[in-house]
Amino acid sequence: MDTNQKVENLLKTAKLYQDQGLFREARKAYQAAFDQIASSDQAHDKEETLAELSKKIESLGFTAEHVESAPTTQELPDDVQDLIKNLFSFSEKKDSDTKALIEAVTLAKFGQTERAVEELTALLEKKSVKIVAAKNILRCHILSSAYGKAVAAYETWMQEKIFSSKELESIRNLLEHQLIKKGIQKPLPKITVVGAENDQPAELDSEKAKPMLDIGSVLINFDQGPLKGKPIELDVNFQTGNTVSLLIESKEKSLLDTLSVGFRMREVQFRSSVAIFRSAGIVSAKIKIHEGPKKGDYLMDIKVQDS
Repeated sequence: MDTNQKVENLLKTAKLYQDQGLFREARKAYQAAFDQIASSDQAHDKEETLAELSKKIESLGFTAEHVESAPTTQELPDDVQDLIKNLFSFSEKKDSDTKALIEAVTLAKFGQTERAVEELTALLEKKSVKIVAAKNILRCHILSSAYGKAVAAYETWMQEKIFSSKELESIRNLLEHQLIKKGIQKPLPKITVVGAENDQPAELDSEKAKPMLDIGSVLINFDQGPLKGKPIELDVNFQTGNTVSLLIESKEKSLLDTLSVGFRMREVQFRSSVAIFRSAGIVSAKIKIHEGPKKGDYLMDIKVQDS
């Protein structure tokens, strides 16, 4: 393996570690890439690349110390822990379909919602991720203010019968909750089998649908800095496993400055339509939106920490 390939692999590894909140491991991988480039005569733009890597290494060193010095998560009641496990179970899988879903959601976070919807739609055929893909399709439409498209997608899935009745109910609840929060009053059709006698509710379940906790918003309590004592509630725009993405307007400078990557919050309320639980959270990414109606605003990823 030549130097360029080694460096590329190290950078991919470092990025993966960083996305997972493993900042010391990420720093080591970036340092290894730095050493490879420094000792090589083949590297392109050597000085510029080394300078950029040096900044990353220094930043990750600070972030790791900040995260590790933060207080640990408080122990939660057993029933809340069960809810959290349902939320986290999806993210534990490392199969190709899960990776494809995360990549599609990442596109949406960068404002590429149309492309994201295309890729998420293809995943509706994949049993292990189809319901998560469907919900993120709805979130894409909501983020783009395309509320009619969100409703149309839900109606199409009812016609196509690709989801069980329990899954459809979960999807419908999410959409209804999102529309209400946006002030959109639009009745959604009840879950039925088209053409069934007397139009009775569908009985499509071939197996028990796995429960999934959809987080609609988070309430952050700051215990330090300019926002101390000022709880702030933010809507969730995307959700994959134990990571939720929140939209923060560019004008919220104090909030954006406070929530830097690596910032750890001791207590965050994660709110769904059926339950509220408290846990710690860490800012794992901060992404500026470059296209669409939310251009200039930011999507903030918060990784829920259950232990």
